Amino acid sequence: MTESKGIRRAKNINTCLDCGIAVDPLSIYYKKLSRCPACSSVKATKWNKSHPEARSNYARKRKYTLTKEQYQDMLSDQAGSCAICETISKLVVDHDHKCCSDDTSCGKCIRGLLCLNCNHLLWCVENPEWLRKATEYVIRSS
Repeated sequence: MTESKGIRRAKNINTCLDCGIAVDPLSIYYKKLSRCPACSSVKATKWNKSHPEARSNYARKRKYTLTKEQYQDMLSDQAGSCAICETISKLVVDHDHKCCSDDTSCGKCIRGLLCLNCNHLLWCVENPEWLRKATEYVIRSS
């Protein structure tokens, strides 16, 4: 058995570095990770749990094109609190959903940081048809 670039090879059979099961040499997992899908998932989960800030920074960058420094500036500008109710709690990035059609943002439509409650309530305000139906429901139920 030889080792090359961290991959165990035995007569053209590639094996996962962690569990030792055979990995298809043409598989994307072999080419990129040298681990089977199950072991790759376990390793990623452990890493994400032990590096929550790095994971959050990566997710914000990917979803909102927002760097760690830009996020910290926004947080500082808002004194670490929600842009609407001013409570200090877990904050999420708010952006105009009309600007970007998919689940990511172009970065130009970011409005601020909101607590989870305000973020959900803002959705209601931005959807007048839902708000009208909710108001009618409350009136009917009174």
